[in-house]
Amino acid sequence: MTILPVNVFAQDIFVQSTDTATYIIEKKLSVCYFEVPDRDDIYGVVEVNQKMGDIPVLAFFDTSVGVLEQCNSKRKYNRNTIKINDSKLRLGNKINGININTFIPQKLILITKDKTNYIVFEMYQFSTTTVGGGYDYIILKLNQANEIEKHSIYECDKKNSVLPMKKLLKVIEQI
Repeated sequence: MTILPVNVFAQDIFVQSTDTATYIIEKKLSVCYFEVPDRDDIYGVVEVNQKMGDIPVLAFFDTSVGVLEQCNSKRKYNRNTIKINDSKLRLGNKINGININTFIPQKLILITKDKTNYIVFEMYQFSTTTVGGGYDYIILKLNQANEIEKHSIYECDKKNSVLPMKKLLKVIEQI
């Protein structure tokens, strides 16, 4: 793989695979939360608002993790929702049986493979009861209009280990 850094300040990493039909854009996320005064069950809501290539991504995740910084942002939101263009995905309160409010978005990835776009959220599962957490991946397959067609959740089988890109490319083939 050839790695071509384009905008280090924005923490974008562009990768072009040796397979000419695969392009990857990765963005490391720096997240904070905003308070929701009428909800005592969470610290607040993490907002992800990024443009991946020409695809706008807006997501809101409830959080009970007190290690994040607080933002000044306050806006209307839909709980545990990902919006891409005009399509929305409501995740519910759990990912692979684990409360979603313990996950911290770490990275956003756009993969274009054989003219199909995939948006991937790399989510770190914060744990106060075990040594380290793990990573889960929310994978969204987009249709030709870049709206959500299908989604899948993938749990990395090694604690404290991110999924190698080569493995992630194999995972998206099965969606």
